[in-house]
Amino acid sequence: QRFDIEDQGAVWAIDIEGDGFLRHMVRKLVSVLVLAGLGEYDPARAVELLHAGAERGTPKAAPPEGLTLVRIHRSNT
Repeated sequence: QRFDIEDQGAVWAIDIEGDGFLRHMVRKLVSVLVLAGLGEYDPARAVELLHAGAERGTPKAAPPEGLTLVRIHRSNT
């Protein structure tokens, strides 16, 4: 539902909000962003995989260090 990236100087804050995530999904998204930014992964390939709903083909998930789960919203329905 929302994906924001903010340059905070020494670190980048990546804020992702959704109504459900697959195992390691956020870590894989972060990994693709970092590798694409470093020129080590083709951004066009990442977009193709996203639109195809591909479960495989992405780089290895980013390590959990430095990633923080901030909040879980639960609906009452």
